[in-house]
This record gives sequence, C-alpha cells and structure tokens, in this order.
Amino acid sequence: MKNKEIDGINKWLDETYGHDLLGRAYYRIIWSVGELEKRKGNFQIFSGPIFIREYYGVQELPKYKYHPDWRERWILERLDYTPNPELALNQPGHYEPLYVFYDREGNYQKPTLKVMKYYMYMLTQPKPKLTDKQWQNRWDEQEKEDLAEETEFFYGCIEDEYGGEIAAALHHGEAIVNPGVIFDAKEKPHWFNRGKKDVSNSSDSDSVPSKGRQTGTATT
Repeated sequence: MKNKEIDGINKWLDETYGHDLLGRAYYRIIWSVGELEKRKGNFQIFSGPIFIREYYGVQELPKYKYHPDWRERWILERLDYTPNPELALNQPGHYEPLYVFYDREGNYQKPTLKVMKYYMYMLTQPKPKLTDKQWQNRWDEQEKEDLAEETEFFYGCIEDEYGGEIAAALHHGEAIVNPGVIFDAKEKPHWFNRGKKDVSNSSDSDSVPSKGRQTGTATT
C-alpha cells in the first residue's frame, strides 16, 4: 500500500537509524496486507474438500495471516539477525514486528512523523539499570526537589504580599500559618490572600483567637 506520508517516515527512519550493507533499513513501517514470508513446515495438500497428502517443505505465506487484530494495520518492523529455523532466507536477517498501530479498542491508527520520533527516541535511549534501593533513593530525591519548589513558591507569595520580614519569620520558625491566616511572632494575624492588601489592621476583619497556638510550628 503506497502512501506518501509513510514513505516520508521510512525515509526518515533510514536516514536517522541507518541500513545494513544490503541497503535494508534497520527500521521500517509496512502495511500488513500483502506482506509475505517463506516458511518451513509441514503442509497439507487438498483437492477441493479431499485431503491428498502432507509434506514437509517451504511455502510463501501471508506474514500476518494468523494475527486477526493486525490485519489492515500499519506495523513498525525491525531488522533482526536472530536465527529463526522456521524461515527460509536467502540472506541473513529478517524483519520482526515492534509496534502495531491501533488503539486500545483495536481500531485503525495511522502513523505520523511526530509520533515516530517520540517512539524511536524512547526505544533507542539507553535505560539505566538501577537496584530497588537506587530507584527508591531517586524517588526520595525527586520528592525533596518537588517539596523545595513548592516551599520556595509559597515563601515567594508571602514576600510579595507582606514583604520579606514575615517570610523570613516563617522560614526560621518564628511565625506559623493556618489556612488563610498567618501569625507573626507577636501573634498578630495577617490574612493571606495573594494579590490583595493585608487586612490584619482592618476594623472590618474578624478577630482570630491565639489561645493554644505554638510558635515555631507550621501547619498548611
């Protein structure tokens, strides 16, 4: 099945990932219908419904005949040099399927160059071999980085709203924060609302009781 877009993708695959000495691209996209291969095995001969005999030999057969979900689909193949005793080959190497383009429901999908670039990048990048402990350490470090970014953003919001004094007090444990309100070291309330004016001294503000509060702890 000829298709200009697929031809363009195959050209990109050949130019980017190369080909062997026979000019066969290491990766290619093919249309499953009409793809043939020569296979060795036991085959039966019939004359109409009448069985004649069985023999061992070579036949050229549809490559994806036995995969119902793969019929009439685009397939990414890779040139493979692993010996396969079931195939009759004129030269080393044969193509094996890597990816069939269909969705979770088995519906037809058409490859695009953008998708192929992403897929090939993920396929060909070396994967680090880590122990369970190394993966856990990596996960812990990522959590620390995420927390540090969130903390920095939070203090930035406070500094934008009230200036560096309260942000520094929070950072050093000299003030605490409850949802919507910040208490400084003198237990003076500051209602936190980014982009709006500090209303701690407003006569319209509700008073906030300080009994039971502990300086030096923070809850969000």
